[in-house]
Amino acid sequence: MRGKSLVLCCLLAGLASPVAAQQWAEKMFDSLQCDFGGVARASKVEHRFVVKNIYKEDVHIAGV
Repeated sequence: MRGKSLVLCCLLAGLASPVAAQQWAEKMFDSLQCDFGGVARASKVEHRFVVKNIYKEDVHIAGV
């Protein structure tokens, strides 16, 4: 019985949608997009996204 439960959990985890998996991370950002509008050629533009860990566990950002 325990082995069947483990297999079922693995199957359900594999079926979880990536969109639902990202929603927990989106809650940590103050904004999710930035529109610079018209930008002059060769000008330097940047925007910093503020991230606040609202969870008890450590969060590791592996890529952007």
